Amino acid sequence: MKCVWGFIFLMIVLGRGQRQTNGKVRQISDPFAFLVQGERMSISTQVKIESLDILLKFDIDPVNYRTEKAQVDAILTNFQGLTFFTQDQALKNEYLSFFYISQQNYNNFHKNMEALFTFKGVEECKNTTRCHTLALEISLDDIKRAKTNLQYRYNKIDPVNWTPTTISTHREQQNTLLSLISVFDEFSAEMFRKSDLMITAIESLSNKIFPEDLLSSVPGVCNDTSLYEGEAYYVKHCTGCKSGYQCVVQTDTPAATTQVTKMMPVAYQGIHLVGKEPKYIFARTAELELKQLECEYEEGNIEYPSCQIHDLPVVCKKALDENDVRGAIHGCTFTREHVPVSSVIPNGGVLVQDLPSEMVQINEGGSVVTKPPPIIIYSAQEVHVKNGDEEYVYAPLINSTEARILESMLTVDDIYKLVSVQYWREVSESFSPADYIRYTLILIQFVILPLAIYNLVITVRTRNQVKVVSEGKRNYKINRNEYLLKRVK
Repeated sequence: MKCVWGFIFLMIVLGRGQRQTNGKVRQISDPFAFLVQGERMSISTQVKIESLDILLKFDIDPVNYRTEKAQVDAILTNFQGLTFFTQDQALKNEYLSFFYISQQNYNNFHKNMEALFTFKGVEECKNTTRCHTLALEISLDDIKRAKTNLQYRYNKIDPVNWTPTTISTHREQQNTLLSLISVFDEFSAEMFRKSDLMITAIESLSNKIFPEDLLSSVPGVCNDTSLYEGEAYYVKHCTGCKSGYQCVVQTDTPAATTQVTKMMPVAYQGIHLVGKEPKYIFARTAELELKQLECEYEEGNIEYPSCQIHDLPVVCKKALDENDVRGAIHGCTFTREHVPVSSVIPNGGVLVQDLPSEMVQINEGGSVVTKPPPIIIYSAQEVHVKNGDEEYVYAPLINSTEARILESMLTVDDIYKLVSVQYWREVSESFSPADYIRYTLILIQFVILPLAIYNLVITVRTRNQVKVVSEGKRNYKINRNEYLLKRVK
């Protein structure tokens, strides 16, 4: 019953997908079949794997830090409390207004430092690999240097003889005040930036995510810059240490790369080519040989994915190379897995897939495209592809003056054949060993039942015949005895 309903469904699908081709091959330029050319991509066929230690250094004792900070705070407090600022609100607003953003950065820097101290450990930082680098550093000397510069400029201020009037008329006094403010502004902005970068990096590393902000700080495979291209970084483990926060990071660097042309599967009624595994990619090598790639698209390694190159089955590859449609249908593997309804291919063409849906509408430059998908559209005007409630709009080609639509070389009979073959493949694949046993037993029952009925009928008839013969023999004996008795009398 399942097969019967499946066959009915197959006929419905075929009816919906009917094309007005009269069973003839379409006479078009550049026909395509099951694959169309996609973008070129660089892949890595050999990967150099190494590990390195990355140190985020903040070798600062919390007690010493807080002591230095208290001294900086005292300078800032004394500066903002100078007599001439309290005597003239306008003067105070003019100069201390520059302090507000700097003060906010300074406070945020302090919060970050207190957070960084929680990541420190008690053991000494030790390198565990031959490669190591110092990615970021915050030193107590940075704070001491800023404190010295601030104190120097503060000491040049004369809080007794300087007044709002003298400041307004003496450029030297104005420059001294602005110089202190400038030093504080640069110090607070820079220390907030460095501390914020370090906090963000530590949070990412602790979650085993390599932060992009550290890429410029990491040497390419132990300073071998000849291979410093397309690396992927994987955080193995991290730990707090006495000098800061240390992580062991694995670097995967492409040691041998090659370029291939990705081949995009074309769907017919939602059925399209698939590799040995669903994640495999079809591609043509530089020698134009069709292969399937098994790639690892790990985070951070998109530019040069690591790929293994596999051959296609001989029968399938031969059919695809020779555009043997029927040979490919029988010799290749297909699937109904989802594909985008449309996508851009090289040179700006738009590939519209043939999906089992009557809701796909194609519009080119305000005109409805009546040719059934799959098709490739090259147009100097916008192309709209609408699938249900979703609509995709593709920009016009710059170097195109008129629309050009490419159609598939598959005939309507070819598509019918593909759908039919795929249907029966799916039916056979859906059967488990238990299903085969169950249906075999049912078949055996259908064969045995007529034989059992026939044997039953024969048995009944045989018993009736035996009964008739036995009755005749009994009557014969009775009649014979009676005859003998009569003669004796």
